[in-house]
Amino acid sequence: MAMSDSKQMNCPCCGSKMEKIQDLGNSVLVKCTECGLSDTALKS
Repeated sequence: MAMSDSKQMNCPCCGSKMEKIQDLGNSVLVKCTECGLSDTALKS
């Protein structure tokens, strides 16, 4: 799953917005604003 700065990612659990938490080089750590699920997304 790739993520660019302009693209919003939705939580696979509850469908809410995923917020960028930390830049990890080639990927980004994201966290759901509603349920707290964390994931990483590849930068595009």
